[in-house]
Amino acid sequence: MEKISPPKASRRQGSKVMISYCSCQYDLAQKITEGLIAKGIPAVCPPLRMHEMIKIAAEEARVVIPLTSEAYEASNISKYVLSYVDEAGIPIVPVKAQDRYSQSGWLGVICAGALWTRITNANDIEKRLDNLIGQLHPYISDTLDDEQRLATLVDGTLIQGYYMQWGKKFDMKFDMFAMTNGYIAGQGDDEIGGFVINGKYTCLSDKEDFEFQFKKHYIGQHDVQYSGTTTHNESQFFFDGKWYLNHLSDNFHLEVSRNQSSGPKGLHIMLSYQWNNQELVKRVADMLKQRNIPIWFDIAGDMKGNINSAMAYGVEGAVMVISFDTLAYSKSINCQKELTYAVQLKKNIVPILLENENGFQNTWLRMIIASLNGINMQDDSQFNYAIDTLVQRISTALEEKKDEESHRSQVITSLREGRVSGQGNDKIGPFTMAGNYDNEGKGFQPSGWLGAILAPAKSCSTDFNEVMKSLISMGIKTSNLVLERYEKNEPQPIEKYLFHGGTRSGDMTATYHHLGQEFPMEFEFLGLEQGRVFGQGDDNIGAFTLAGQYKLEDGYGDINMHKQYVGKHSVIYRGKIYFEGMTCVIEGHWEIGDMSDRFVIHLILQEVYTTEMEKIPPPKASQRQGNNVMISYCPCQYDLAQKIAEGLIAKSIPAVCPPLRMHEMIKIATEEARVVIPLMSEAYEASNISKYVLSYVDEAGIPIVPIKAQDRYSQTGWLGVICAGALYTKITNANDIEKRLDNLIGQLYPYISDALDDEQHLAALVDGTLVQGYYMQWGKKFDMKFDMFAMTNGYIAGQGDDEVGGFVINGKYTCLSDKEDFEFQFKKHYIGQHDVQYSGTTTHNESQFFFDGKWHINHSSDSFHLEVSRNQSSGPKGLHIMLSYQWNSQKLVKRVADMLKQRNIPIWFDIAGDMKGNINSAMAYGVEGAAMVISFDTLAYSKSINCQKELTYAVQLEKNIVPILLENEKGFQNTWLGMIIASLNGINMQDDSQFNYAIDTLVQRINTALEEKKDEESYQSQVITSLREGRVSGQGNDKIGPFTMAGNYDNEGKICEGFQPRDWLGTILAPTNSCSTDFNEVMKSLISMGIKTNNLILERNEKNEPQPKEKYLFYGGTRSGDVTAVYHYFGQQFPMEFEFLGLQQGKVFGQGDDEVGAFTLAGQYKLEDGYGDINMHKQYIGKHSVIYRGEIYLQRITCVIEGHWQINNIYNRFFIRLTLPEVYEREMEKILSSKASRRQGSKVMISYCPCQYDLAQKIAEELVAKGIPAVCPPLRMHEMIKIAAEQARVVIPLMSEAYEASNISKYVLSYVDEAGIPIVPIKAQHPYSQSGWLGVICAGALWTRITNVNDIEKTLDNLIGQLHPYISDASDDEQHLAALVDGTLVQGYYMQWEKKFDMKFDMFAMTNGYIVGQGDDEVGGFVINGKYTCLSNKEDFKFQFKKHYIGQHDVQYSGTTTHNESQFFFDGKWHIDDLSDSFHLEVPRNQSSGPKDLHIMLSYQWNNQELVKRVADMLKQRNIPIWFDIAGDMKGNINTAMAYGVEGAAMVISFNTVAYSKSINCQKELTYASQLKKNIVPVLLENDKKFQNTWLGMIIASLNAINMQDDNQFNSNIDILVQRIKKALEEKKDEEFHRSQAITSLREGRVLGQGNDEIGPFTMAGNYDNEGKLHPHDKIFLPFAL
Repeated sequence: MEKISPPKASRRQGSKVMISYCSCQYDLAQKITEGLIAKGIPAVCPPLRMHEMIKIAAEEARVVIPLTSEAYEASNISKYVLSYVDEAGIPIVPVKAQDRYSQSGWLGVICAGALWTRITNANDIEKRLDNLIGQLHPYISDTLDDEQRLATLVDGTLIQGYYMQWGKKFDMKFDMFAMTNGYIAGQGDDEIGGFVINGKYTCLSDKEDFEFQFKKHYIGQHDVQYSGTTTHNESQFFFDGKWYLNHLSDNFHLEVSRNQSSGPKGLHIMLSYQWNNQELVKRVADMLKQRNIPIWFDIAGDMKGNINSAMAYGVEGAVMVISFDTLAYSKSINCQKELTYAVQLKKNIVPILLENENGFQNTWLRMIIASLNGINMQDDSQFNYAIDTLVQRISTALEEKKDEESHRSQVITSLREGRVSGQGNDKIGPFTMAGNYDNEGKGFQPSGWLGAILAPAKSCSTDFNEVMKSLISMGIKTSNLVLERYEKNEPQPIEKYLFHGGTRSGDMTATYHHLGQEFPMEFEFLGLEQGRVFGQGDDNIGAFTLAGQYKLEDGYGDINMHKQYVGKHSVIYRGKIYFEGMTCVIEGHWEIGDMSDRFVIHLILQEVYTTEMEKIPPPKASQRQGNNVMISYCPCQYDLAQKIAEGLIAKSIPAVCPPLRMHEMIKIATEEARVVIPLMSEAYEASNISKYVLSYVDEAGIPIVPIKAQDRYSQTGWLGVICAGALYTKITNANDIEKRLDNLIGQLYPYISDALDDEQHLAALVDGTLVQGYYMQWGKKFDMKFDMFAMTNGYIAGQGDDEVGGFVINGKYTCLSDKEDFEFQFKKHYIGQHDVQYSGTTTHNESQFFFDGKWHINHSSDSFHLEVSRNQSSGPKGLHIMLSYQWNSQKLVKRVADMLKQRNIPIWFDIAGDMKGNINSAMAYGVEGAAMVISFDTLAYSKSINCQKELTYAVQLEKNIVPILLENEKGFQNTWLGMIIASLNGINMQDDSQFNYAIDTLVQRINTALEEKKDEESYQSQVITSLREGRVSGQGNDKIGPFTMAGNYDNEGKICEGFQPRDWLGTILAPTNSCSTDFNEVMKSLISMGIKTNNLILERNEKNEPQPKEKYLFYGGTRSGDVTAVYHYFGQQFPMEFEFLGLQQGKVFGQGDDEVGAFTLAGQYKLEDGYGDINMHKQYIGKHSVIYRGEIYLQRITCVIEGHWQINNIYNRFFIRLTLPEVYEREMEKILSSKASRRQGSKVMISYCPCQYDLAQKIAEELVAKGIPAVCPPLRMHEMIKIAAEQARVVIPLMSEAYEASNISKYVLSYVDEAGIPIVPIKAQHPYSQSGWLGVICAGALWTRITNVNDIEKTLDNLIGQLHPYISDASDDEQHLAALVDGTLVQGYYMQWEKKFDMKFDMFAMTNGYIVGQGDDEVGGFVINGKYTCLSNKEDFKFQFKKHYIGQHDVQYSGTTTHNESQFFFDGKWHIDDLSDSFHLEVPRNQSSGPKDLHIMLSYQWNNQELVKRVADMLKQRNIPIWFDIAGDMKGNINTAMAYGVEGAAMVISFNTVAYSKSINCQKELTYASQLKKNIVPVLLENDKKFQNTWLGMIIASLNAINMQDDNQFNSNIDILVQRIKKALEEKKDEEFHRSQAITSLREGRVLGQGNDEIGPFTMAGNYDNEGKLHPHDKIFLPFAL
């Protein structure tokens, strides 16, 4: 389900034109905004954050301009925002921002009938802006004369509430809530699901309280009406009233913070201090709280989530920042960030001196506070006096904030052609202003917000007082300035205690059970806060402490606690935590050894608790000493980042632009970065990858030198904190690089000067991809899993997760006397939780380090152990020996694998767990990481597609290949395999008696290969190279010795004179010469140029992470002895006998019998690290059902499920114990369908990723112009796969780093590859070498380089030459597919255990003898692939297909079809092992002789639903397919559903009444149908004169209506309607049959083509101009008969 927009509300009366855009349209949106402002029209281009866009739309927008394009239509943010705007009744004036684009789907419905202006780039703005303003004028004319201000009454970020039902409270959480100019809008979620609200309020007589009503729309579900009145106090509104749904009703309560316009914008006083002084700062905080002064204090719950975001929130929202200054404060990095950022934002700073300032006189702190008026708090006897002074200054600051707000200038300003004019008012009174400006913004007297915008250019300040001083000093008259900020960080809810109390205070009770008795627990105190549990108390055994964790979601969650008796044993408490009204209930089981029983705790809460947490970066580490400058960028900045890196390298500065993968970026930063350059922009700031990477860099102490990569951008939030006070260089595009690179290098120089003289190489000791370990606690092992682990130059860093949660580590190591082992210590920081200290020493063997030692937290400690693979610089890079074979030979290969393992040779062997996840990614990992590839060669091997991929890719990567001959090679001599191994020295294993001798030979060759790898690594050239102004120079060394090199290159990168490329440099230059990265091809190319060569090292960019396979968790029954199950009721225990019970992939299924009767069981579970939740539904046959909820956890080989069952208000415990066959690990990646034979479509399909749309479109157009049928499909995965299956003769992937990183590209091209459709790749990025899954799929394929539209013309003929073998027959006579079915409307089921299990399909296709599909059912997601053949009647089929459950098993399906006019019926049997049963599918026919459109759409207003139901039933009886909203067709987003209804309709029947003419949705449906030229039949249910002059009257005026006002004539009218429907379907049939099949060329102003229509074959010719118009003198030659 996706969120849909709120219900309809009346029009908001904002004052601004708001631009709605998607991420790739930011620059265009900004320029349109500037253009409108320059014309005197108030406009806003909001930040690209959904909640903020909706809020701005609700509060400020008079009209909204969406920038419609394919990218905009595909954007979820755009969809939600514009749907909201449409539902709120805000006018929409679209701009068409893409050529050759027609909006469809949800966007087509919203914009149906709207006039639009085309502005596709910045050049269009000037010539088309007046046209846009003309369309805006009807909505904004009054705002130009007198801007209307909104009364925003509430702060929608601070709201809490609940509704009552069945005597229970259900919390409502809000993401956004707004009360503006009589309207209410909001968005949130509660027990039922996500919701939006929309309604109205009116003032009561006291003018401060309101009467209100609003509709709460549960997204994709029902509506609930709310109404009542408000009361208030100084800070809040209280909403109280009733909710209504059908016959249900109860009360509700909301508390909403007031947005007092007379108060300061700053919300708090920030306390900034170093932790040594925490006790004193606590005293100050308490004194300020007593005086009702709001404070930001980190340990009061304000420092939460990401540390930089939290500090930014503290500083940005502060009226005043109080710094508690000491020498330790001056040395704290975080304190420096806070205060530097406060200075940068011109905050009011009050220094509190806790030590003599001479101690930090020459520090950054002294420079900041030198001119400030501090308060001395060194003498404790003067504490109260100092507090009074501080409070007085705070009060003054708040008053000034109040005055500043009340006199804020409201200015309307125009900037055009060097002139500035405006009007407004300030504390003196109304004013006008006029002046001039030049391109630098100088020589102008700024007023109002304009002054603030221009001020930074003069004074580098946005603070009012500083700007005043600066302007006054220049002799400029001033008025109050409104300091606008580009962004406000979303405020985060203030963290609260869930509970803090004790037994004596009467707010809690606690007991535990043992041997049938109940024992009380007395707590001195118990605290629950931010997921943590802490407490101490006493019971009959003795005094104890309690510590643990809980996790809450929507008022329900899990809790785990450790109860330590002082000087005695400990007990584990596990259970559930949930709310009943204002009571928090914690209940579950305690456990010690084999003993277990119940416990229960009741807590009385002060208030409702909400919690929200954000991951924070790793703890502080000292600086890494890498040698490279690393560029940190977000996805849309790749090209700029690449060019900056190239520019630095050309200046002899080592630089790296890493792949856009977080773990890899962090690893490169740790191991290689001397300094990091972030490309600061709004997009960068919004990117999570950028946030985590740069936060890591900052915490690790790596210097940061920022680039400002966007005009008019000021960093804020987390990025503002990290980069506070840093000098930056502005480089917003490639043109800026040349002129500003020297400035950037100047800023880099202090950090890299030593690296330039003598490149420092890191000692990367370990391979962080192969780490495993555990820690001990309470006598149990807990696994630690690592995503990344690095040991580099004395520092340790890593990232992973374990039983407690996600963690990062950071620390140091030092060499012991033997110089190969280390002493280490590191801090393990659980993200958002606590820290654990680890220390110890390492031991090692040849391949691994072993880390052993102790962990410590407070008074707890135990041992741990890690095993980390060594990254031996003296050893081979390849990690393993890869065994490549065909499965018929598996038994023998297992023997070889065992022999190699006995000799400690690391191997990659698919069935040993190495072939996991995506098959192409796994094979790529196997080949890329191999020191040697051993192929076990047979005829079957030569016929295997996957074996061919593996070995071809190994050849392409120049791997050491050893063929093992298992059959006579003459059997495959003339195959691709024979060609590869012909020149290789094979080993013969055909004679089993010689097996051991062959193994010895093989091991000897492996050892030699590893030695050569070792030598190769030790002599690897370390080359320092400069490429500049056509010259190449460098120095290095190889196995012969040191060398220097010099030569020239031209702009194409070709070598001009006698240059001998070596190693990696040869690889870099080779592709520019030969357009190949294949070793042999490069060799030929270089040799043909007379260039001496040596082996080239082909660098790879990526290793895809392998993933494990999915298994059953459990399958068994009571009789087999591996299940015991009981439930409790009225103090008794009742057994449950299971015939079978299964747990697999998060699903529970089973059936059995108990005291009540026979039952079935179905449900879901979720496991993480051996612990999780389970929910089950137990249905007694023919009786009631029972809900089972609880926890599931693993104890060695036992799985325990326990919790509570519930039926109405009755509940009690249950317990199930399962004996597992093995330990279960759960990790899954979707994989693709099994192999299918080649589809014979007729078109060339372009496969692309989002940033390649324009290039893909242009390639498709040029192919069509050459007479080659081509298609550039929409960027939607299911649609791409469907088009590939039904239409593609060959597929062209646009290979690039972005394409390789795209999941859509990965799934689509993997499907294409598996289906056997030929692939002809284009290399769309330079320099780029495909790797990973893409490298495997395209291994050995010839490619054409087309990196931009300018390349197309010169390289298109080369591309067509590569396509020709696949399309030659399609070009002569286009072959059309028999697409027999419509796969969008498929339903069916399979039978098992006499039960029906539904199968749901996302896609189903029958095409040219092949069946493909995708969907899910009870077992999980699946894909199908198979074949069908015609039976004798030629209309029915025999079929068989394989249903592959993703990550699981396969099921075979076979049978025959029957049919009627509209459907195929698939009936047959499914088989898996010894199981079999029947199935049935119903698939709508896509009759080629019939219309393409699928249904008849019924469009009506709900008052007439009963009559329309009658019509629908009559049509169904005649087998006419209909689209009818209440028949399940109106689902998901309302606009998307209506679009589907209209677009797929052969006819739209409108049931016309006055109410229909007033319905917005009816208007959308019929207007869109009219726009698409659909066949519309009006059915009159009222006299049409009543709506004659409406939009409805205009549409149906010329149409032939059917009158259904007289019920006596109903049947005859139905007959007329059916007759018209059948005629429409016949016309559709003829239209399809006679559709011209034209081969057309458009090139250089000429049109040429040939085809046929209902008259006969024809040719055509003519001319076109650049606008695509035909000239008057053009001729089109048609057949004489016409």
